[in-house]
Amino acid sequence: MIRRAAFLKSTLAASAAGAGFATPLLARAETALKMNLPVGPDDPMCVTARHFADLVEKKSGGAVKIQIYYSGALGSQQASISGVQTGVIDFTLQTTAWLEPIVTHVQALDLPFLFANDAAAEKVLDGDVGRDLSDELAAKGIVVVLWGTNGWREFEFVTNRVTKPADMQGLKIRIQRGPLYVSMIKALGAVPVVIDISETYLALQQKVVNGLDIPAGTVLSLKYDEVIKYVAMTRHLYNPAPIIMSKVKFDALPADQRRAIQDAGRETLPWTRDLYRTDERKSVTILKGKGITVAEVDHDAFKHAMMPVYDDLKQQIGAPFVDRVMRAAG
Repeated sequence: MIRRAAFLKSTLAASAAGAGFATPLLARAETALKMNLPVGPDDPMCVTARHFADLVEKKSGGAVKIQIYYSGALGSQQASISGVQTGVIDFTLQTTAWLEPIVTHVQALDLPFLFANDAAAEKVLDGDVGRDLSDELAAKGIVVVLWGTNGWREFEFVTNRVTKPADMQGLKIRIQRGPLYVSMIKALGAVPVVIDISETYLALQQKVVNGLDIPAGTVLSLKYDEVIKYVAMTRHLYNPAPIIMSKVKFDALPADQRRAIQDAGRETLPWTRDLYRTDERKSVTILKGKGITVAEVDHDAFKHAMMPVYDDLKQQIGAPFVDRVMRAAG
């Protein structure tokens, strides 16, 4: 009995002595989260995601780690959105077209020539419109961590030099999903073709489509410069691209980890906007250096041709919200 009591006493003492080691281990238990991205690691979208992930880890004291999956490794763009809603995927960073089936008001952000410049777009996204859209998305299971950008969209073509809307007559243009994009391409007399980003290179290479509209940086990151020959600098669309998170997963996290994610989002926002401004200039220069023709266009003609898109959208989601966004854009 004496030996047993001595053994228990020594065991308890050892446990107590080790408590200073065991408790920090428990405190350092990691929350592992997954982020699925549609493009490769060199794209500014992915550079933004890594910056955000690093900040989350830093601000959470290492408690939250985000593993990034590139080029749609966990699923297509639409699968990413569905996965975030259900909690199968924790984060994604997608352009707003993929959110439009969930909250139709989001389409107003993609109206062509809505924003005169970056400042006008940022004012809308950072103001009441952005907050109200975030609330609508939260009700659908999606937390908007930040209203980032994918830059300004231009048109790129395999065989056609385009400087005015008439040059696009009958051309087949790859688009991301969404009725607004269909309306926009049809307004130019072209034919919209919905293709996932993962299948677009082959579609361009085989001339299934004649062109597409994406930012210059994405042309390079996805190596479309190998198949396109012409860029039309329309800058017709400032493309919001929010980092979004599953509300199911966000709500399940401890308060300090939620706060770390929100703080990282606030700090990432101005950083990524500056990144895209720099990247567009750099990417256009690189494209020219590769022998790709970068043409200025008749902006007034393109804007006039696309005005019917506004009436189409007002019929779809209601004129009051569209008018509100237009006023906010100034």
